[in-house]
Amino acid sequence: MKRLRLFNGLNQAELEGILKLISLRKFKNGEFIAREGEAGSEMFILLEGTMEVTQKLTLFDSDSRDFDNRDKMLIRLNPDSRPIVGEMMLFEDEHTRSATMKALGNVIVGVIKKESLLNLVRDNPNLGYTIFYNIGLVLSARLRKANEDILKLTTAFSLALERGW
Repeated sequence: MKRLRLFNGLNQAELEGILKLISLRKFKNGEFIAREGEAGSEMFILLEGTMEVTQKLTLFDSDSRDFDNRDKMLIRLNPDSRPIVGEMMLFEDEHTRSATMKALGNVIVGVIKKESLLNLVRDNPNLGYTIFYNIGLVLSARLRKANEDILKLTTAFSLALERGW
């Protein structure tokens, strides 16, 4: 767990306190870890296996005037970097999932409940600072990547419009 970016800078006693909060959950191929739009108050650490993170993409079919909902794969995660998902719930009052997470094969995740983590960091503000700083680094990296993706998409869209596609 020391390799996990979330726990960078924690001493052994702090790590042991965090480890007490983590429960393990197993999923089989095709099972949903969490679904977009559902309530959720847990953060997940991918420990074993591969998971896919998707969001709904709504397309309008001009011929039939119907909407077509499809899942758009955002990323496929493996445990090499010990990725965390679901961390946004720590900063939101409404705990609805922004994406769907599905197991591809057998998956084991570590689960941290929001209430348990907040209680721990209230009792130890230094620990709380370090954990939330580390989560901030993760969120910042994801925001930077999202901004780059948006720039690429808007550039491609602008070029397509200029060329009359």
